[in-house]
Amino acid sequence: MSRSDRGRVEVIITLPADTLRQAITTALPLLEQAGDVPVISLEVMTTDEFDTRNGIDPIPDLVSVSGAAELLGVTRTRVQQLIDEGKLPGSMVGRTYVIPRAAVFKQLASQNSGRLPR
Repeated sequence: MSRSDRGRVEVIITLPADTLRQAITTALPLLEQAGDVPVISLEVMTTDEFDTRNGIDPIPDLVSVSGAAELLGVTRTRVQQLIDEGKLPGSMVGRTYVIPRAAVFKQLASQNSGRLPR
């Protein structure tokens, strides 16, 4: 809740919805409960659009070194080597690395590109 540039109260309500129609249908009864407070506008958007407008970057699906090793069919040591060699992007979180799942699948495709199908 905040004040707009024109001094009006702005309220942002987030609610779970699978579709825009569902979000609107859920939001309308909330507006009706506003009572004597005049509602002058309603803006409904997807979470992705809200995040984009507010400069919020989505968090990628991440896996641990162990998870990457399992997906790649290699050891944890080999995953660490791939990170050290710059072949897998890894970021430290606390005392361990996390790797974007998409990068692991890209590495897996790269590993399998030279192999004949079984």
